[in-house]
Amino acid sequence: MTLGLGGNALHLGDAVIRILGDASEFNQQLSGIQATMAGTFQGITKLGGTITKTVTLPIVGIGVASVATASNFDQAMRNVNSIAQLSEEQFASFKEEIIDFSFTTRATATDLANAFYDVVSAGLSAAEGMMVVKAASRAAGAGLASAKDVAYLVIQAMRAYGYEASDATKITN
Repeated sequence: MTLGLGGNALHLGDAVIRILGDASEFNQQLSGIQATMAGTFQGITKLGGTITKTVTLPIVGIGVASVATASNFDQAMRNVNSIAQLSEEQFASFKEEIIDFSFTTRATATDLANAFYDVVSAGLSAAEGMMVVKAASRAAGAGLASAKDVAYLVIQAMRAYGYEASDATKITN
């Protein structure tokens, strides 16, 4: 390895290190790198804003709507229980039954719970009310009506013609 100093360059064998007396070229290159980095960061910031608007906010909105829906359903079922006076175990069972049934009909669980409230408040037991709500919801789906409206009509027919809750399907056919 030879070490020599010639002009403004230091020679270390085959490697040459240039010593700049003027740093302007270095500053120019550094400015170019800074501009490129600033543009990259602006692009990343813009992408972040786009992701927030198109992904994050809709997910948050869905979460808020889900919480509101769950809250509305729970309140509707608590209204039912204010009349039915079910034990917590029975209450949980009917809640689960309403939710499960809502997947088989076009009515939401909250719609079914509201219909259930009307039926129970008409004097039927919770078990009888569930029969009426299920029949009413099936009929409502076929006729593009609400489960609550059809349940009301079923109750009126039961009273007028002496039908039992077990006749709800026959009434709606």
